Amino acid sequence: MRKLIFIIILIIPTQFFGQKNFITWLETNFYGPYIQAGDYFYDQGTYDSALLMYSIPYFLISGYQQEDTTTSFDYDSKTVHLYYSWTELNLKLGKVYFYLGEYNKSKTFLKMLEGLDWHSSPHLLFEGSYNYYLGLVLSRLYDYENSLFHYFKSLGCFKKNYNDSSYFIGLIYCDIGNVYYNLTNYDKAVEYYKISKHILYNQSIPDYSKISIIINNIGSIYYRQGEYQLAIDYYIEAIQMQHNSNVDYFDLSMYLNNVAGIYLLIHEADSAEKYYHKSLRIRLNNLNNNNLLVQSYNQLGLLNSINENYHTSLNFLQKAIVLNTFGFKDTSIFSNPDPHQVLDYRLLGISLYYKAIALYKISLSKDNNNLKYLSSSFSTFELLFKYFEYIYINQVNEGNFEYFAAFNREVLNAAIDIFFNEQALSNDQLFSLIEKGKSIFLYQSFIESKAKEFAKVPKHLIFEEKEIRREINQYDVNILIAQNESLDIINPEEFISIISKRNRCIKKLDSLINVFENEYPQYYQLKYDFVSVPIEAIQKELDDKEAILEYYFSDSVLYTVLISKHSLKIYHQKPDSIIEISNNHIRGIKFYNNHVVCSTGKYLYNVLIKPIEEFLVDISKVVIIPDLSLSSFPFETLIRPNSLVGDSPHYLIIDFDIIYHFSSSLWYKNKIYEITNSRFSTVRLLAYAPVFYPENNYILDKEVSLAYLPHSETEIKAIETLFNSENLEVLALYHEQATKESFLNNVSDYSIIHLATHGIYYKDHPELSGIILYNNIKTTDHFYHSSTKEIDLLHVDETYNLSINANLVVLNACMTGAGRDLRGEGLITLYRGFFYAGAQNILYSLWNIPDLHASIFMRTFYNYIFCGNSYASALKKTKLLFLENERTSLPIFWSNYLILGN
Repeated sequence: MRKLIFIIILIIPTQFFGQKNFITWLETNFYGPYIQAGDYFYDQGTYDSALLMYSIPYFLISGYQQEDTTTSFDYDSKTVHLYYSWTELNLKLGKVYFYLGEYNKSKTFLKMLEGLDWHSSPHLLFEGSYNYYLGLVLSRLYDYENSLFHYFKSLGCFKKNYNDSSYFIGLIYCDIGNVYYNLTNYDKAVEYYKISKHILYNQSIPDYSKISIIINNIGSIYYRQGEYQLAIDYYIEAIQMQHNSNVDYFDLSMYLNNVAGIYLLIHEADSAEKYYHKSLRIRLNNLNNNNLLVQSYNQLGLLNSINENYHTSLNFLQKAIVLNTFGFKDTSIFSNPDPHQVLDYRLLGISLYYKAIALYKISLSKDNNNLKYLSSSFSTFELLFKYFEYIYINQVNEGNFEYFAAFNREVLNAAIDIFFNEQALSNDQLFSLIEKGKSIFLYQSFIESKAKEFAKVPKHLIFEEKEIRREINQYDVNILIAQNESLDIINPEEFISIISKRNRCIKKLDSLINVFENEYPQYYQLKYDFVSVPIEAIQKELDDKEAILEYYFSDSVLYTVLISKHSLKIYHQKPDSIIEISNNHIRGIKFYNNHVVCSTGKYLYNVLIKPIEEFLVDISKVVIIPDLSLSSFPFETLIRPNSLVGDSPHYLIIDFDIIYHFSSSLWYKNKIYEITNSRFSTVRLLAYAPVFYPENNYILDKEVSLAYLPHSETEIKAIETLFNSENLEVLALYHEQATKESFLNNVSDYSIIHLATHGIYYKDHPELSGIILYNNIKTTDHFYHSSTKEIDLLHVDETYNLSINANLVVLNACMTGAGRDLRGEGLITLYRGFFYAGAQNILYSLWNIPDLHASIFMRTFYNYIFCGNSYASALKKTKLLFLENERTSLPIFWSNYLILGN
C-alpha cells in the first residue's frame, strides 16, 4: 500500500502541474532537500547515509528522463535545472562511492559525465572536480596511465581558477606524485612531492598533516632505493611534522612502523622494537582499528622471532590471528582458524607464515615437547596451502597478483626446506610442493580456459557463481568496517546480522557448487584443480626415451627433479653462484667469448646435469622446466667436461632433443588437451614478413630506426614454397599487407603461425613490449608511439586475449623470450601470452641475431619438419647443422632459438 501511495505521488504532479511546473516542484519540494541532506551527511563523513539521500533524487530524475524521450535539455528552459542536478548528482555519487571504497561503481557514475558540455555548465570548477575524482578512482583501480591523464586535466582546470600556489593545486601535485610512485617512476614522484610540499607549506595555514604524508612518501621512495638512512630521516621528519598540528594517529602510527621496519632491516633490533611499541601504544589507546593492531602484532611477532624469542613471537602472532577472525577466540598457539573465518587475508597469511617458522624453530630445541611444535608447524603450513587455494579463487586480482605470487613462493620455499630437512615427505609429496611454486596463476588460468570446452557449462551459471562470490567479498568488507566502528560491541545484533547474511551467501555458493559437481563435474574439477598432477599420470605420458628435468630454487637449496617413465629422483645442492655464472655464460655467448662459454658451460653442466646424468643414459628427449633466471637460459649450450665431438665442445644439444615448459603439470595438461582436441584436419600456414624498407624511415619512440629485414621476405617465401609443394593452404603477407589488423582477424584459423619481424622489449615497462607489424588503420595506440603512423605493436597483454588454435607458433623476432621475472610465477614473456591463448608449441628467441642467419635457420628448420621430424627434433638437427659449419659453430648463431611445448 505504501509503495502504491508513493507511485501516485510521483505520477500525479506530471499530469497535474505540466512538465515545467513539475520540474520546479521537484526542485523545490523533493530533490532539493534530499541533496541538502546528502551534503550534510557527506560533510560529516557518513557516506552510507549520503548515498541514500543522493540516490533517491538521482533515480527519480533518471526515470523522468527515460519516460519523456522527447525532452532534450534546452538551455533556455527550466529543464536546465534538471540537467544540472543530474550531472551534479553523478559527481556526488561518484565521490560517495569512492569514499565507500566501491571504486568500480564510482567510476561508472563519473564516466557518465564524459562528453559533458563543460562550457555551458554554471559551475566553473565542475570539470576540475570531475577529473580529479576520476583520477583518484582510476588510481585505486590500478589504471595509472589514465589516472595521470585526468589528474593533469584537473590541474589545468584548477589553474584557470586559482593561482599556482593554491591549496587545491598542491593536492593535485601530491596525487600525481602518488601515481608516479605506484608506477615506480621514483624520480618523477619525488619531483611532484617536493612541489606539493612547497605549495602546502607556504599556505597561510599550512596543512601539516598532508605535508607529513608527502614527507613519509618521499622516505618510502628512498627506502625502496636502498637509501636507508635518508629514508629514516624523512620518516622522522614526518613524525615531527605531525606534532605541528592536530595529530592524525593513524598516519603517525604508520610513520613509526616505517622507521621500525628499516631498523629491523638493518639489524638494529632495539631501535625497531622501540618504534614498534610506540606505534602499538597509539593504536591501542587512540585508534579502534583491527587491521592496524593485527599488523602491529605481526611485526612484533617477526621481531621477536628474529631475536630468537620464539615463544613471545608466537603469543603476538596468536593475538593477531584471533583479532583477524570472527568466531575464533582460541589463544592457544597450537590452534588455527578455519580459512572462511578471516577478515583480512593478506594479514592472516603473514601471521600463519611467521607462526609456522617460529613453531619449527622451537621444535629444533631439545625440549621433550618438540614433536608437538614440529607437528603444529606442519599443520600450520598445510593450512597455508589451503589458504592460498582459497585466495586464488576469491582474492586475487590484477592489483595484488604480484604480492600473492611472491608470498606463495616464499612460503613454499620455507616449507620445502623444512619438510626436506625433517624427511617428512616422500619424493612424490616433495615434487607436489615444488609444482605449487611453478606458474600457479598461468596453470589455473589455462585450466579454467580449457575446462569450458570439456564441459558445456551454461554462461548464466558461471555469472551467478561470480556474483555470489562478489557478495561474499562485499560482506567481508562490511564485517571489517563494522568491527572498526565497534559495531560488534555497540550493536551486536546488527553485527551478527551481517555475518548471517554472509553465511547465507556461502550456503548459496555451496548449493551452486553442488550443481556444478553433480551436473558439470568435469568443469568444476578442472577449474579448481589445485592438486598437482600425480607423478604417475605424468610418467604415463612419457615414453621410454623421454625425461623431464625440473629445477627449483628455494632460499638455500637448488632442487633438481628427474622424471622418467619408471623413476622419480630428487637431488639437492647449495646453489652457490649458479645464477651469476649462468649470466656470465650468456654474456660470453653474446660477445663471442668462446673461452668463457667453455668454462661456464662445463661448470654449469656439473651442477645442472651431472647429478642425474646416470639416469639419462637411454634418454633422447628432455623437457626442461627451468626456474628463476634459468628461465631464459639455453641448456643446449651446457658442455660435457672432458669430452669432444671432433674438435668442438660436447654441447648438450648433441645428446638430446630439448624442449621447455612452465611446469610439469602444465606440460601434462597441455599434452592431454592436444591429444583430445584435434583442431585442424589439414595443415594451414599463416605467415607475416613486414620487411620494413629503409626508405620509409620507420622510427621507434626513442629515435631508434627499424632495421631493414630483406631476408625475412626470402625466409617466408621459401617456407611458402614448401607448403605449396604439398598443396597445403598458405596465407603469406608481406610489406604493408602484414598488418596487425589482418593478424588479429586470421590468427584463429591456422594451424601454423609464423612471424618474421621485429620484436621490441622494454626492460622498464615489459608490459609494453611486443611484435611490430604494419598498421593499415593509420593510428597509433595509447602506449606505443613512433614517428610514423604506419607501424603498430602487438603488445604482450594483447596476446593473452587472442584465440589461437595453432599447433606451432614461430616468433622469429628479437627477444620474444625476454620478460620480467615475477617471483613465484616465472618470466612474464611474449610467448607466455601465446601459450595462454592456445598455442601448443612455440618457437621463440632469447636475443638478437643477424637477419640472414635467422632466415637460413628458419628455412632449415622447416625443411627438417617436412622430412617428417618432430618440432624438437627438427630444431636439434638445425642447430647441429649450424654447429658443424665453422662459420656458424659458435652458440651465438644457433642457441638463440628455444621451443616450448610438447
